[in-house]
Amino acid sequence: MAAGRRGDRDQQGRFVEKQSPLARRVEVWLEPDFIEVLDRHCAPLKEGRGRLIQRLLQQLLKDGMEPDHLAPGRSLVRISAQGLQADTQVMTADQQEGRVLTTGPEPWLEWTSLEGWNLLLRREPLELAAASLLDLVAVAEPALMSAGFDTESPEVGALIAACAEAQAVALEQAGPDSGDDDEDLEFIPWDGTPQVVKS
Repeated sequence: MAAGRRGDRDQQGRFVEKQSPLARRVEVWLEPDFIEVLDRHCAPLKEGRGRLIQRLLQQLLKDGMEPDHLAPGRSLVRISAQGLQADTQVMTADQQEGRVLTTGPEPWLEWTSLEGWNLLLRREPLELAAASLLDLVAVAEPALMSAGFDTESPEVGALIAACAEAQAVALEQAGPDSGDDDEDLEFIPWDGTPQVVKS
């Protein structure tokens, strides 16, 4: 993906390639429904489409949670439909089984690792946990979809809404200068011309 900052644009507003770019420019064609979902997530997170796609890809490319994220004594952030919960401490982690045992306000909570998403899941009551709020909020909806949850159900919808609300509060507390407005993708409307895949 082409790296760029708002000052690196030509007169037409398009990114100007740097002499030594931080990343490679690619073109991605997205379905209108997918763009609509992206835009729905961008507003409460105060992020652009490119930043959100980059975060989703970074989560997908991770090979599960890093070992230190599941080390005994590690603190995890939890969220449910009621919002952020008190910190939970990791007690034991079974990497092969993808199970994590924790303590928190309730005794001996057992979680399932959502492979590839850097998240832990409890089904009843529905909760997610992660090593940081950023990890948790960025991929909550696609992670739940990959686990077979219906995002139209009230319980899942309430959890996703709680994630967006938690992110908005975190951004407010961090202050106006904490956000990174730089886009790393350029979106150009598709004119409908059939695209030929080059081999």
